[in-house]
Amino acid sequence: MRKRDLERIETQLRKFVHAPGCKKLNECPRDHNKCRDHLNVFTAIAWKAAYVVIESIEDIKYGTKSSSETINQRMYQIDMLYNVVCLTRSDYLDQLKALDNIDKLKNLLDRAADLHCED
Repeated sequence: MRKRDLERIETQLRKFVHAPGCKKLNECPRDHNKCRDHLNVFTAIAWKAAYVVIESIEDIKYGTKSSSETINQRMYQIDMLYNVVCLTRSDYLDQLKALDNIDKLKNLLDRAADLHCED
């Protein structure tokens, strides 16, 4: 796993969660009036995925060697989140903007999973 790539994915997931233009990406979006209106099931998924990625970043930062079981658990979590996004996508077929956001999230989750496969 490459730290820089994981950090990039984590930042993109956090941007996905917050309203466009929000600069407080490390804060809970629920506490921002503008961001609160932006929250939905997909932003909740992105928030959780960001924390899974952060765990891997911290392992690299502190030189902790994750066990294969830990890496598999993180991959499983990302995979489950990805599957939820895929399964609920059909509910938004009539909303192009929502579909664009859903596809963006799918791509982010897919890239996060790919990075967890690298060693």
